[in-house]
Amino acid sequence: MHATPSHQIADQVPIEDITCNTLNGQQLVMFLRAENHNPVCVTLKSADILSQRGFLETSFEAYFEIADKKAKKFVLSSPTFRFDGIDKTLSVRASTNELTFPLTFFLLADFDSRHPGYGNRTGQALINYNTHHTMGIEIRGLDIDEAFIDDAWDEKNQKFLDPTQQGNILGYGFNSYDLNMIKHVIMKPGETKAFSLSMVPREKPGHLMIDVTTPNDESDFIATGKSKLPNGVSASLDRKTIDLPATKSENYTHIDVASLKISISQDVLPGNYTISVVLFENNNGPFYSRFLTMQIQ
Repeated sequence: MHATPSHQIADQVPIEDITCNTLNGQQLVMFLRAENHNPVCVTLKSADILSQRGFLETSFEAYFEIADKKAKKFVLSSPTFRFDGIDKTLSVRASTNELTFPLTFFLLADFDSRHPGYGNRTGQALINYNTHHTMGIEIRGLDIDEAFIDDAWDEKNQKFLDPTQQGNILGYGFNSYDLNMIKHVIMKPGETKAFSLSMVPREKPGHLMIDVTTPNDESDFIATGKSKLPNGVSASLDRKTIDLPATKSENYTHIDVASLKISISQDVLPGNYTISVVLFENNNGPFYSRFLTMQIQ
């Protein structure tokens, strides 16, 4: 049983950490009073009536400030960020600026980590390679409902998303280009699979190069579970260059630009590995990497 919002405020509980009780089996939801922005816990049915009568605040900006603080606290305390997230890189933005009812916010948290991967990676072989992440956070009733990183990892439940879910949640941009690919795959010895890579055209045409290689060309692969990919595992792209057409559309529709083929021979032993797909504009310019984790069973 939680204290009332006014008592929690008196006890110096931050507004984003205030919790509501249940009433007759219904979960109460925190809203703000229109007159003074003090928190109050009410049922959704009551909130609808009170907001129509002007008793509850209905502006997006008033609630977004709370959602923003809650999202930042969630990211900072999440296993992925706590393990190797870089504090100064964290930023949170709204993916929509409309207030929905019941209260629902969709936010995107961008941050860098010092190594590829997700969750607590203690005991794993790690690569010293700064990696950019985007976490999509859904807040319902000012509580964290879902949180997915890079359309690949469920941060609340600490597991990889089902492949059918990957690439369909965030739809975010990676630096100036958006390279979309599956993030996790399970394969067995003797299997060969091909995966489509897609990008979003920009206002200007782009001529890019793409490869499965590390920036220093020491290896064709990056491996986290082992020192290198075992013999009998191959990965290749069906092209080395991408000519991205220009578009004036505001819909930012993905188009297929390349195909990644992975083949596993019959005698490969089980293991976990990460393949890097690198996108760059020229040999000496900046590069952007996407990582595919592969589990061989």
